[in-house]
Amino acid sequence: MSKVRQLHDEAMKLAQLALIARQKGQLKEAENIARQAYQYEQQAAQLIPIDEQSEPTRSILYRSAASLAYQCHEHAQAYKLIKEGLAGYPPPQIKQELQTLATEISAHQQAPRSLTIEGVMDYAESRQHNVIGVTTEDNQAYYILVQDDITDLVRRYFYKQIMVSGHYDGQYIHSTAVQVV
Repeated sequence: MSKVRQLHDEAMKLAQLALIARQKGQLKEAENIARQAYQYEQQAAQLIPIDEQSEPTRSILYRSAASLAYQCHEHAQAYKLIKEGLAGYPPPQIKQELQTLATEISAHQQAPRSLTIEGVMDYAESRQHNVIGVTTEDNQAYYILVQDDITDLVRRYFYKQIMVSGHYDGQYIHSTAVQVV
């Protein structure tokens, strides 16, 4: 088995584990596993030369690595990987997907914007900040910084469908309201 294939296979195993962790509400664990996955995928992509015979494999690996980097909030690294993927000879569909991902990342990096989400509170952490995790119906995971007593929030809302409103800075929603749906 080639080195590229080994790295890619390991990245995909880790990406699957990250998805499972996210679905279980283990958001920090999911982020850490996704970070490992993107690093393996990046290594695989970097082993492929920039030439037309390397496509679509090369650009697909870069798209995958960029997506994984984005999932673990490594936005600058995701941009670099997108740029590398576009530097070769990506097929039109992969080129479009890379450009769309760049647009998504850009939107999350802009000034905080108002946001309201609905989902299940499935994570809580109070060591550094009062953070809860909410997973929406489409499996998007959000971290919410809360000002309220986190113990009370967990008692009232854990594993319940809630609505959170606040200002999204690309990484956290700074909550202004939390309520049961």
